[in-house]
Amino acid sequence: MKNTILFYLIFIALLIPLSCQDEELSPIAIPDKLQKGAFPRILAETAREFNIRDLANAKYEYTVDFKDVSGGREITQYDIYVQYRDNTGGTSSKPEKLWKSFKPENFTPQSTGNLGLTVSISFNEMANFLGLTSADVEYGDRFLFRTTVTTKDNVVFGSNNTTPDIPGALKGFFDFNIFMTCPLGNLYKGSYTVTYKTPPSSALGAPFGANPGTVTLNATSSSVRTLTLKHLGSTNVTLTLTFACNEIRVGTITTPKTCGQGKITIVQDTRTPFSFNDDTTFELNLIDYNTNGGCKDTNGNLLQPTPFTLVFTKN
Repeated sequence: MKNTILFYLIFIALLIPLSCQDEELSPIAIPDKLQKGAFPRILAETAREFNIRDLANAKYEYTVDFKDVSGGREITQYDIYVQYRDNTGGTSSKPEKLWKSFKPENFTPQSTGNLGLTVSISFNEMANFLGLTSADVEYGDRFLFRTTVTTKDNVVFGSNNTTPDIPGALKGFFDFNIFMTCPLGNLYKGSYTVTYKTPPSSALGAPFGANPGTVTLNATSSSVRTLTLKHLGSTNVTLTLTFACNEIRVGTITTPKTCGQGKITIVQDTRTPFSFNDDTTFELNLIDYNTNGGCKDTNGNLLQPTPFTLVFTKN
């Protein structure tokens, strides 16, 4: 039967006097009939990414403490497994392997009072361990890590036998991914003026009105930006731009406009390059009416896919 981590905090006046002490330092009481559980809890971490433009220095670091009935002293081993997932259609994926095992002599007291440790993971070490080279990695690929803890009772706990609360509200940290990215830093954020390279036209009008106007690029991750434009000059639609190291990728834009047969969609045409040295301007090549929603021109013909280019100039 699956071992499930179940933690119950038992506040019994005769056993635990009321006080102002830190709850983090209070013991976790578990009824004798339940199995003693344990899990690693995240305390601090850097961004979960390896910078493709600086692989020599690419590194991820995190700190965990161990939660059990005795402040982490029930843990006899902390194992870290890793695999590589090629998400870009290549053949560089690598199967899971045990990377490292940590013993109690590697654990030190953390700020919570529990035992724990800090783990440092560099791209070079992972690449050497799994047999990868810099030519094998592309934006969007990732390393998948799986960890387990073993207790003095020789019971192994991992993400496959824990309750949902452990990785959620209790900040349990069994599994995580490190993505291959090209962080933008403070580039491509803030106010931009948007114009058309060549003014497009159709029976319904220009896709984002005659004058798209000013937009704000917001960072949703280190390499993704979002912005809002008004479709046909009236209804807000969101554009998601992924700056994938050497090109900008645009997600499909589904508009609210319909003529009774689905909705009009706008998709990316050819991908455009961008600069890490100068974010004053960039372009997006798009196709209007990738699906036309059943909309027709003045002659009664269904609207056809229409290429156009947006030009962004930083204010």
